[in-house]
Amino acid sequence: MAVDLKIKKQKEVLLEHLRTVPIVEVACKKGGISRATFYRWCSDDEEFKTEVENAKVDGVENINDMSEAQLISLIREKKYQAIALWLKNNHYRFMSEDKQNLIRKVQKKTELNLQQKELLKEALKHYK
Repeated sequence: MAVDLKIKKQKEVLLEHLRTVPIVEVACKKGGISRATFYRWCSDDEEFKTEVENAKVDGVENINDMSEAQLISLIREKKYQAIALWLKNNHYRFMSEDKQNLIRKVQKKTELNLQQKELLKEALKHYK
């Protein structure tokens, strides 16, 4: 019983680390377990595996938030590359022609509601 409690605690610590930085190796080192143990837990415990995937998503969002904050700081410092990156991904006139064409196609085919438009904008941020 004490072993199960210890493992449960280790899993919780590991998940917390993944929510901060979604890198398995880093989380394992900080959690004090081997990667082999981590992957064994994932294969033996579907619930834990799902929690790991959710924690990684949270971790990516965390890193995205930090990155966006840093990017905005660089824009305020008038750093050209930061300004160009922001405009390329957020301003229609600076987007690639392919991305503009994709937006036009979607807009022609269907009238989107506000929520769908926001979802499309979010998806297009990931389109290269």
